[in-house]
Order: sequence, then structure tokens, then C-alpha cells
Amino acid sequence: MNKKVVIFKLLLITLISTNFLLAENSSLSNCELSEKIIPSISKLRKLPLKSEVPCLQNNKEEIVKYLEDSLNKRFTEDKINNESLAFRSLGLIPWNYDYKNELIALYKDQIGGYYDTDNKHFVMASWVPVASQETVAAHELTHALQDQYFNLSEIMDPKLTSDELLAHSALAEGDATLTMLEFLNSGKNISSDYISAFIQSNLTGASLNKSLKEAPNPIKSLLLFPYNSGLTYIYRKKQNKNEEAINDLFKTPPKTTREILDESNINFQYSKKLPSCKKLAEKPENEADDYEVEYEDRLGEFILKILLANETKNKNLGWEDDQLCIFKTSNKASTTQKKLYWSLLLESEEKAKELSKIFQSHLKKVESPNLPYKVESKDKELNISIFFQKT
Repeated sequence: MNKKVVIFKLLLITLISTNFLLAENSSLSNCELSEKIIPSISKLRKLPLKSEVPCLQNNKEEIVKYLEDSLNKRFTEDKINNESLAFRSLGLIPWNYDYKNELIALYKDQIGGYYDTDNKHFVMASWVPVASQETVAAHELTHALQDQYFNLSEIMDPKLTSDELLAHSALAEGDATLTMLEFLNSGKNISSDYISAFIQSNLTGASLNKSLKEAPNPIKSLLLFPYNSGLTYIYRKKQNKNEEAINDLFKTPPKTTREILDESNINFQYSKKLPSCKKLAEKPENEADDYEVEYEDRLGEFILKILLANETKNKNLGWEDDQLCIFKTSNKASTTQKKLYWSLLLESEEKAKELSKIFQSHLKKVESPNLPYKVESKDKELNISIFFQKT
């Protein structure tokens, strides 16, 4: 069964930050500008350009159509609805949040440009101010080089889990953001203080932007994660090793957001330890034995972290693996019923017990139509079940 991906991990885009570094004004059109700077981007990344990258300028109507077409092309309505159901029932987004359309609207307001992996061209939003055009072009042309050498369509494969896709997105966006900053600083070395200031600027910009300000906090965190945490991750890797190490990361990308987040645990190697949803449904002792798998995913450490941000205050949650399933009653059943089952493996039994208490409290506060739920811990495993209404 194919896994899904949410729209905020769908595109390789530049989100405009208006309160930090901007390039000097240029009399060149944005596409002429792109042709001018691609040699510099290629030199910074030490990746010779294999083929020209066509540049287009699209208006808001054209960009919104691209967003919608890309989403519909890659993902079925069932996948989007099931992801939305999972996020609502766990409390990641409000129950009445129009997930798909709100995210498209957010991107429409924030987007500066994007690289199209299908058509191999770069698009600049027509409304980007002249002072920001080099910034956008440098970022997106880095994506073009990544694609020519490492096949971004494969790296951002919708069949991957949310956790893996977020990690891959952080790799691609972190690399593009660092290359952009190096270009704007004429190839000079970037300091850690400079990185921190840029990230703080992004956070400040997000807090002042009307559409982002009104978005649920977890959505803001998910939107900024690839750029901010990805930038820190790539900068750290580049400081510790060299440019070729970044290219090696694209050949064997990180599998989890834990690798992106945990600076002290750089040797963490993910291996799947929990049973698949299919196996869970087949267990005779499991309540889902009369169910079939409708949706499956691995949410990962970052989504767990932002889900419980208010309760845990960024403490170490001890994540090692998780498996999220949505089961539905088999075709033999007279009524249709769905059940969400989320199994988490933690570093210790103590962590599992601690998170069990936190989730008991957290789920009581989730705005939902009084969905029954159950939270249990055993050894290092925490299991959460949420039951949906019969239809």
C-alpha cells in the first residue's frame, strides 16, 4: 500500500523572507539574472552544470494552478483525507481546519519561486521584488543542480513516510539555503552566528506575516523546518567535513528527522523495529483483526515534538521508531468503522510511561467530536488507539 505525503513537503520552493539579506538591485530581468548567476552557484556547489535550466515568470493564478495540479497529480483524495484525519484526531491541527486549501493559500502568500522537477525548469513568482530576485534564483538554481546530479524526484518520492520526506526536504532546502547565503556573501565563509541570525530573522518574519501568524503553530513549524533545521544540519555537516560530504548525503539521504535535529547523535542509524500496519492487522490478539489497512505512515521525532510542544517544552522524547495506521472494517462488515492506531518505540520503559501520561492529558484537550481513545504502554512501547464513528 502506498504511503502519502503532505503538501508542505511537495515542492522545492523559496519562501520569501523580507527582513534579512537581500541582493543588490539589478537592471536585468529575473530570467536574464538567472543565466548570469548559475555559473557562480555551480562553482559554489562544485557541481558543473549538465544542461541549461529554463526560467519562467508566472503570476499568482498560474502558480496556484501549479500547486493544485501538482497535488492532484501525486496524491489521491483518500490519502489527503486520511492524513488530515490523523492530524486532526491527534491534535496537530484544529478539527475544522481546511487542510488542503489552507496550505495552498499559505504557499500562495509565501512563495517566491520553485523548481519544477518534472519539466526541469525554474519559475520565479512575477511579484517578487527586484531586490529579492537574486536570492530566489540562487536558491532554486541550487535545486536544479541537485536534480541534475541526484534526481530530486526520487529523493522526494511520495511513497516515502512523512518522517523520511521531512528529512529529505531538510537536506534539499538546507543545502539550497546555505548555497544562497554563500552566494549573497560572495562566496565568503558563513559563521555560526550568521546562521543563527538568519534563522532568527525567518522566525521573526513568520511571526509578523499575517497568513503565517494565523496558521496553527504546528503548520508553521512544519513549513519552516526544512529551511531552518535543514540549514543548521547542512552547515554542521559542511563544517565537520567538506562539500563532497554534502553530495554523499544526497546519495544516501537521512531517513529520519531525528538525524536532522540531534546534533549530538550524528551516528544514529534508523532501522525499522515496529511491525507494519499489515502485520498489526493480521495479529489475532489485536483489535484490528477484522480491519484492513487504509493508510500508513511514520510520523517521526519532529512531528511528535511539535505535537507535544506545549506539554514537553522541547525535552528529549526518546523516539526510536513509530508506526501510524488507519484501519477500516473489512468489506464483510455491515457498517464502516475506522480506527487510528499509533505505536511508538521509545528509548526506555521510563520514557514510554512518561509519554503515556502526557498523551492521556494531551488527548483530553484535543478539539474533536468526543472520539473515544485508549493509551497504553508496555516495556518501551507506547500504543495509542482512536476510534471513529460508525457510518
